[in-house]
Amino acid sequence: MQKKIEEVNKALINDGQKGVSLNPEELEVLQTLRKHLESTGATNTSQSVSGGLDLAIKLSTHWPYKDRLAGLDLLRLLAIAPETATFRTNYGQSIIDVFSQAALESSPPSENHVMMAVRGFANLFDSTEGRQLATDNFNKVHDLIKIAIQTSTNRNLLVAATTVYINYAVLFTETDPDFEQVLVVLDTVTSILKTQVDSEVIYRGLVALGTLLTVGDEIREAGNDVYGVLTSVDGCVKKATDPCVMNVGKEIRELLA
Repeated sequence: MQKKIEEVNKALINDGQKGVSLNPEELEVLQTLRKHLESTGATNTSQSVSGGLDLAIKLSTHWPYKDRLAGLDLLRLLAIAPETATFRTNYGQSIIDVFSQAALESSPPSENHVMMAVRGFANLFDSTEGRQLATDNFNKVHDLIKIAIQTSTNRNLLVAATTVYINYAVLFTETDPDFEQVLVVLDTVTSILKTQVDSEVIYRGLVALGTLLTVGDEIREAGNDVYGVLTSVDGCVKKATDPCVMNVGKEIRELLA
């Protein structure tokens, strides 16, 4: 990641774009941040590197759109830290807004950019502050994902999307959830399962679905009567070769029995 960022930075300087290129101090922050992430991984201490978040945001939002992937990758690693969830821009925007703007600025957006943003959303659920931010901004997160996956066959994007929905499903079981939000996720996950063939996407989708169905009787009834959950589950199990998929499918059928 550091090497790619430094290569792009050199190209920007050679192209006369010193206004957005990294200065020596920022390059030093990048090196420190890389060493920190290599030694500890992406953890809730990722924000301990002074200037790290500001650097990742600059790379993700100020660099030319085509060159933002490494910056978004860095930013999604920092999303695990509680301080990232409480960050606000001078305009009051949250890190969810930053991810969205960085990934969607071009039309059509790059699926890989969107995938990194969605991975960032998933990482927010690692902290209490991040879970609260994800709850408060459910519509923003869901709308971005829903539009992105409508016609996508990008496996990494779909895995990231179903991971976010697993996280929301778990959150719904631990709180007093908004009934409409639970139904929205139920509908979206069921739709994903109807069209996917990738075992990892199917497995994560089924885990999200099964978790949602434990929220309450009303959700299970809606799943059965309105959203055709059993049809989707049976379809997944029939084409599955992965034992994990078949086991989760069996558990869901038992939930709905």
